[in-house]
Amino acid sequence: MALALPLHEIVEKSSNPLLKIHPTWERIQLAEIAEILNGFAFKSAKFNKSKGFPLLRIRDILNNSTACLYDGPYDPAYIVKSGDYIIGMDGNFNFAKWEGPVALLNQRVCKITIQSNKFIPKFLEYVLPSYLKAINENTSSVTVKHLSSKSVGEIPIPLPPLSEQNRIVTKLEALLAQVNRSKDHLAKVPPLMKQFRQSVLAAACSGRLTEDWRREHPDVEPARKIIEAISQRRLKQANTPTKKQKIKDIYSQREEQDSDLLPQSWEYVAIDKLCESFQYGTSKKSMPVGKIPVLRMGNIQNGEIDWNDLVYTSDEGVIEKYRYPLQIKW
Repeated sequence: MALALPLHEIVEKSSNPLLKIHPTWERIQLAEIAEILNGFAFKSAKFNKSKGFPLLRIRDILNNSTACLYDGPYDPAYIVKSGDYIIGMDGNFNFAKWEGPVALLNQRVCKITIQSNKFIPKFLEYVLPSYLKAINENTSSVTVKHLSSKSVGEIPIPLPPLSEQNRIVTKLEALLAQVNRSKDHLAKVPPLMKQFRQSVLAAACSGRLTEDWRREHPDVEPARKIIEAISQRRLKQANTPTKKQKIKDIYSQREEQDSDLLPQSWEYVAIDKLCESFQYGTSKKSMPVGKIPVLRMGNIQNGEIDWNDLVYTSDEGVIEKYRYPLQIKW
């Protein structure tokens, strides 16, 4: 790991308000109020899925669960219990209050244990993540970023009076409880919106939504005349007897749905009476780079085109045949 600046300068120069302190407060290095225990390099040959002690690895920090067991000897000092604070020493330097099972502390994870009556653990839980984020943003690395326990111990955290720490924690918990309640209310909105959208679509497709409009416009052209006009236009466009017969066959078919359920000027119609052609996309292999994006099934999400994760083609034949929008001639 290579810090772009010393820790105290990172904190002093940061524009993040979460790293500021009140003028009456002091700062104290984390190692002065807490024990910082590095995880142990347990032998991977003893890792398994069926027997032994749960092993807390760096990938487990945010999951509150473990996926691996260790079947070998261990020092009880490396046991992590629910409520312990842990930090991932590689990658994003994640901080968490462990809520998973009793487990062994593996390498690349450290445990923070408050050992001072001048500091409330819950206050550390709110304060420390912002400092770790600032360290992460000021750490350069060719591959994976690595954090040392020495650097963790040197983090200059604020030290308000104990009574003020208690007030801050109480206020934060009250505000966050409101946020969580708001999130719960907002989580109920998408299903309601989906239900409302389906109700509106059902009203639209049945004619109920435009019932008043039709009463005000009784002379609107009925669907049967529109379909007949399309069929005649397509027949004129057809330049061979075979094509003409195919079009006649399409429009001679009657839809099975009961049009009596619709408004008088409406009727059910098969989509091939409205569309000139249906075309599969290209099967030729696309590339990460090229002249023109190629839309795949994954780019169609919730009725919209997702322009992320595109592939491309430079094949002129494919571009001409499948370019979007297609040039439709009636």
